[in-house]
Amino acid sequence: MANVPFHLLKDLESVRSLFRNLKIGLYTIDKHGEFLDATDEFLEILGLASLKELRQSNAREKLNLEPYDRNPAVPRQDRLIREIDLPLRRADGRAVTVMDISYAGRDEKNGEPVYHGILLDITERKRSERSVMEQPSLRDPLTGSYNRLYLEDFERRMVDARKTWGCIYIFIDHFKPFNDRYGYETGEEVLRKMSRFLMRYARASDGVIRMGDDEFIALLPNVDSSVVARINRRFRQAALGQAPIPFSMGTATRLPDEPLESTILRASRDLSPVHVLMRTPKTVRR
Repeated sequence: MANVPFHLLKDLESVRSLFRNLKIGLYTIDKHGEFLDATDEFLEILGLASLKELRQSNAREKLNLEPYDRNPAVPRQDRLIREIDLPLRRADGRAVTVMDISYAGRDEKNGEPVYHGILLDITERKRSERSVMEQPSLRDPLTGSYNRLYLEDFERRMVDARKTWGCIYIFIDHFKPFNDRYGYETGEEVLRKMSRFLMRYARASDGVIRMGDDEFIALLPNVDSSVVARINRRFRQAALGQAPIPFSMGTATRLPDEPLESTILRASRDLSPVHVLMRTPKTVRR
């Protein structure tokens, strides 16, 4: 259904098919929390076999709340939108997390309040979010580039001795005297701009890592020396007009069975100056 033309979304059957393929559950309840209707996708999310089985219990038991009473401070009214993430337990006992989006309306026949809703199973997304939260951050808080923890992650992913990588080592020239002269606030802004410059001209698959106060590296996975040389030229050509401060750069490509640390060391011993348009601190701060 991902290829359904947009204009077909006006067709009811196309919309039903779209919701079916995306596993979006729809439901309607009355003001007492009793289910009036629900789609097969909704039943599947809850692990139920039929609407009859669903109607044996009300919304408070299945959804753990009354959708129209999530926030008593908000007056009940037509078209009132609610959105909330809910932990649920399916009929088979499996715990899931869902996103419940609903709005208030009126029954066309008797004018009584009804509540229409959409249920999305977001269990995997929540599990991924928790996993990321539990891991130490791989990002440098000042520059937004990766930190040294990324090196362990990278080498673990590239552990196969047959895999290749490239390393570009970046050393900011005379950074300590620059800091002493213009102050740490300006120095930090230079580091942020340098990180953005490197990430802009690296490839999407490359990792830019801040190694220290004045050092960065770019790790290029699954490349040979020709690709490393091409990225090196890209950095050098862009640096003339866009790098915020003079720096030097060196490159290395992994040798057979070489550990990552050795490749980085070889790149750091290959430094040569990069031509950069000199900037005043006022220019740097822009």
